[in-house]
Amino acid sequence: FLLDQAPHAVKFLDINIRKDCFTPETLSAACARADILKINRSEAELLSSLFGVRQQSLPEFGKALIERFNLRQCVVTLGEQGALALDRDGAQAEVPGYKVEVADTIGAGDAFSAGYCAGLLRGEDLNGCCRMGNVFGALASATRGGMGEISPDSSLLR
Repeated sequence: FLLDQAPHAVKFLDINIRKDCFTPETLSAACARADILKINRSEAELLSSLFGVRQQSLPEFGKALIERFNLRQCVVTLGEQGALALDRDGAQAEVPGYKVEVADTIGAGDAFSAGYCAGLLRGEDLNGCCRMGNVFGALASATRGGMGEISPDSSLLR
């Protein structure tokens, strides 16, 4: 496996569950190899059912996934409501989303992941990573057809 060649790399899994493209076993194996798991609200509901993890609240569910799969972080995107992130040390961030005129949601989740990882590489905490993810996701949602160019001097990046 390619992942075995980079044992110290941080493995970010944006699970992107699609109908008829997974089994509980493949999802479990993927989660077990991840360091950071990113899911959306509907994926959280499906994983709750598949893994038999009772979902009392999203933070409790995220904590259960962190324990079950020995994750460093679990991130749940909430669309226009923002994002929730938790880490194995008990830190938690709930960051509101940005209000934008939505042109197209295609690519918004991937853009969030890119922004989150950019924040992570910049040394941001959970709040900063979620904020960057929300900025990128909002910019993607306001753009028809996926992610357009992001100017380094964008006011949202400040």
